[in-house]
Amino acid sequence: MMHKAANGIWVTPTEYVSFADSGIESLSQEIAVRSKSIDFYAIGNFFLPNPDPVLKAQGKDIKIYTDLLVDDRVAGGMINRTAASKSMEWSIEKAAAGTRQFKATQLWVGKLEINRIIEQILKARAYGYAPIEILWGVRDGLTVPVDLVLKPQQWFVYDSDNKLCFWSSSATAAVQQNALNSSIFGIEQLPPRKFVCPRNEADYLNPYGLGLLSRCFWPVTFKRGGWKFWVKFAEKYGAVWPLGKLPRSATPEQRADLLDTLTKMIQDGAAVIPDDGSAEFLESGDKGGTSALFNDIVTAANSAISTVWLGHAGAGESTPGKLGSETAAVDVREDLRNDDANLIMQTMQQVIDWTCEINWGSSADSPKFILKEKEKIDTTQAERDDKLSTAMERSGLKLSSRYYQKTYKLDPEDVEEKQQPVEPKVNGPQVPAPPAFAEPAAGPEFTPEQQSIEHLKAASVTDWQRIMDGLLAPIREIIAGSSSFEEAKARLLDAYGQMDDTVLTTVLAQALFTADAVGRIGAVE
Repeated sequence: MMHKAANGIWVTPTEYVSFADSGIESLSQEIAVRSKSIDFYAIGNFFLPNPDPVLKAQGKDIKIYTDLLVDDRVAGGMINRTAASKSMEWSIEKAAAGTRQFKATQLWVGKLEINRIIEQILKARAYGYAPIEILWGVRDGLTVPVDLVLKPQQWFVYDSDNKLCFWSSSATAAVQQNALNSSIFGIEQLPPRKFVCPRNEADYLNPYGLGLLSRCFWPVTFKRGGWKFWVKFAEKYGAVWPLGKLPRSATPEQRADLLDTLTKMIQDGAAVIPDDGSAEFLESGDKGGTSALFNDIVTAANSAISTVWLGHAGAGESTPGKLGSETAAVDVREDLRNDDANLIMQTMQQVIDWTCEINWGSSADSPKFILKEKEKIDTTQAERDDKLSTAMERSGLKLSSRYYQKTYKLDPEDVEEKQQPVEPKVNGPQVPAPPAFAEPAAGPEFTPEQQSIEHLKAASVTDWQRIMDGLLAPIREIIAGSSSFEEAKARLLDAYGQMDDTVLTTVLAQALFTADAVGRIGAVE
């Protein structure tokens, strides 16, 4: 039964239906396509218009979104999103690529202006799609990209197969002349591996994607309207109103003259009026509540724009002096930054794959373009290891080089063994040097009192060595003459009560006296 599965399907354990016999088309063939849909004729059978709801409502092209970048909040959000990605580190990982392929990729990618290219790729977030043309050249015998250049979005459209096409002037002229050729629809097919086009929220129905500027259009529109009425309100109710008074018998010419005089007075601060006239200045009443309405419009619009770009409304709602408001106004949500990094990596990886296909015939083993956050220096681990190493030294242990290489990601050549100084060999019994609590100060020789203390200190050390040798001699004999640990332990316990510590006590007292004297003299000095 299994050998028939490629040409048919088992509908029951005993019934087999062949695709050819039943008229069933191949399962790999796509059925629901645009050319068969009812919408195909509605779009004119030419190309797909951008279904952006704002563009459809306004009847304009994507260029209207560029005007939104004049708004400080929109431009600031876009700059913050771009800067968050540019602050990350990029690298080329070898993966399964060959050494020559890997080094060649590192070389040509390193010659590109990566920061500028990141800015171009992230324009897809703003506009929905970003057609980037790849300029190919020959370097070191390989065909590689020498530059990536973003082209205006309004120059490009998608056809009924969701393929990016160039809307050229020559093709448009052919349409106007009703010329029946391949460019009759006003669009030109693009050659393969020539354009890479990152997109934001693109799908089958909307290959253009949906840009963040589309979501900012109405907040910016209402914000600008709020600013306009807010300025008018301030001009109307923020200034004083001049009021001129003339006798009832005044002629229209006299009234016009007084009005002109008051208008000039507002500008110049001085005026001359008739002696039978007067001028007063009136102020509007409580207008704070009405003014706050316009402020609320602008604030709400700023919050909406910040939410679109940064993922939160901190930029529109931050309060000066409030803890956390300073960073909340500019921080990009981490998941949005990572999403932008993925878009950049996918776009650059596509370019690398095409380069490998052109030069090596396959992209299966292409090197990988990686974008990741810069590693922050964290001293917590180092401080913990320093304390651990000190504690282990007391027990005669130490951390291995392998541990440091694994923990701090060091290469073997980054770690060298410390060279220990070689002490010269001296014949004869070695007498330990007296403990030096401090280096003697440079300068005049010791005073007679100090010199006496130094002699006493040296003598105490000699006595200490002689006394300890005498005390330890019986212990050495017991250990050497015992046949087991238990026997040695029992004999040591018996010998402990017979040990004479009188001389040891005397030497210790002298040592304490010496240390005390040296300390007191040092304090007086």
